[in-house]
Amino acid sequence: MPNRIRSHVLEERSLAFLREVFPDSWVIHSFSKDYGIDVQVELFTENGDRTGIRFYGQVKATDNDVSDDVLRLDRSHFEYWSGHTDPVALFRYFDTTKQLQWCWLHDVDWLMKPGNESLDVAGLLKTWNIAISPTEVEKYLHARRQALFEPLIPPYEITIEQLDNNDVAPVIAAKIASKIKSKSFKVLPREMSIGHFQLIFAPNKIASSYSGLPGFVFHHKEKLTEGELVEHALLATFLCACRYERIIFARSLASVSAPLLYRAAGEELRLQFFDAMIFSLGLMSAVEMITPLLNGEADSSLPWFIFSTTCAASSWRYGEAHTWSALLESWLEKPPIPENIGPFAYNLGNSLASQGRWEEAREAYSIAIAKDATYDRRSYFWSEYGAANFEIGNFEEASNCYKKALTLEDSSENRWRLGDTLFNAGQFAKASEQLQIALPEVGERNRTYVELLLMVCNELREVWGLESQTGSPIEERDMDVLQQYTSAMNEGEIIAHLLPLMNKNAIDGCLNFNAGVLASRDGYYSIAAYRFLTCALKQRGDTEAWVNSIMCALNSGNAYLAILSAKTAHFFVGEEFLPWALGMMPGSPQIPAQIADSWRSLMTELVESFEQDRTGSEEIPVLRIHTPDGTKVFHLGNNNMG
Repeated sequence: MPNRIRSHVLEERSLAFLREVFPDSWVIHSFSKDYGIDVQVELFTENGDRTGIRFYGQVKATDNDVSDDVLRLDRSHFEYWSGHTDPVALFRYFDTTKQLQWCWLHDVDWLMKPGNESLDVAGLLKTWNIAISPTEVEKYLHARRQALFEPLIPPYEITIEQLDNNDVAPVIAAKIASKIKSKSFKVLPREMSIGHFQLIFAPNKIASSYSGLPGFVFHHKEKLTEGELVEHALLATFLCACRYERIIFARSLASVSAPLLYRAAGEELRLQFFDAMIFSLGLMSAVEMITPLLNGEADSSLPWFIFSTTCAASSWRYGEAHTWSALLESWLEKPPIPENIGPFAYNLGNSLASQGRWEEAREAYSIAIAKDATYDRRSYFWSEYGAANFEIGNFEEASNCYKKALTLEDSSENRWRLGDTLFNAGQFAKASEQLQIALPEVGERNRTYVELLLMVCNELREVWGLESQTGSPIEERDMDVLQQYTSAMNEGEIIAHLLPLMNKNAIDGCLNFNAGVLASRDGYYSIAAYRFLTCALKQRGDTEAWVNSIMCALNSGNAYLAILSAKTAHFFVGEEFLPWALGMMPGSPQIPAQIADSWRSLMTELVESFEQDRTGSEEIPVLRIHTPDGTKVFHLGNNNMG
């Protein structure tokens, strides 16, 4: 028989002791397996009614004395506990003296230093007082629920707590209240209230939290003055409010304390401060409030630089792209920093491009390089300038831009985009060359499209003998040639019949669609698949062209072409493509049963990856800033809050 180990005895005794010292209205649910949580405590009223309020408990029992106790908890456990929606309490049971100590784990985890993997919490525990502690727990849990689930209305309470022997919380509370100067805020020591927001002061640290949820921690090596402590504390509260989207509170605080918050942010947190101001006030109001602060700097060029880059990111993230564009246009007419007119124009180009306003974006990029010659030496600028020209059909100019980008940076991205442009310009041989070079290095995000484009270029060269063409417009009388098509033609005759039109414009959407219809009618599915696909690549939102290309590829037995087309179709067409991909399988008897079954199976497996691919492939605006230390790249989809 196995021996009963001491830890099992202590575990049972600790749980029994909890039941003894907890109120009768608290129901303890213990867990048979310990994954870092031992109990769940559910609160009832004195009448036995459910409240829906609960918290979790981690129980640590020991034979040690309180005076020489050590209790180290590792970082991974703190991360696990902080992930719970309900708060987690730590209970330390001392079996020898029958004592219980406790703390909220969210009250102590922030004290762990950034480089440490564990924290000794023994000195942070407080004695469980059977007459006082249950009331303290209940008061906190009720206040937390109210803060989380009820509208946050003034007066907003901010609680101050001091974690050292200096009882200065009342003094700090008074100082903060005097700085805010608004009846909307109520600042109190923790002994008087458990507020919506908490500020905890410890040696060399200031922490903020919202109803027990982690906020911000400031570490400071140098001793701060009382004024600096107050400013940093308010900034922590402001950033915490934005993190949990308490916009009304954040807006009120920003409105009365913007200069103070700006000063506290300094250089290190300036970007986060700017982002929070835009989030809480809106772009235009934030600009109006921050502009005087920037202009008051002795050297405002760097703060303005950081502010403008933050505006670009935040406006996209918070749905104010149009406002940002309008603001940049006003800055071009009356620039706050004249030497920055080039970057302002470049940012305007990026903003307009992210909205699909390509003609205007092209004009803004033109102004940028005219005002700032350094853009001539930046590969990313020529790539973005090329994209604007590509989208409005200026393929020759777009090609020149991508070639310039490629001479500055020989990247697969620049190369396949050049290949795409050459394809649209009718330079099929040159496009194929660039795409072949780029394909081995292309990332997963764009590989499907590049491979599909290369297959179309090769089909045009190998089947139709087309190396290049000027791409003359297809006229109505040219389409009459299609009416002369007869079912008696074999595949070679069909190619010969269509070749004059293909020689004129092999990537005309209307020509290719109609040619696909005629070829598929008589079972020449390979020809039809590529004709529908060429139409789809030119008219990217044309669901019918994509669907027909996939159907014909399957009928021809080319499942690989069908798969590539399906993935590309979902990117360009979106949700309306999925029902067909999953359930509207073509019933043509020409499709081999094995291919049809494989297709259905593959579509079932890929539907989730379709969604992921589309999300990951969305053109998130990118902001690239040239600095003396090198080019900085910011993906505007990243959230700076928190």
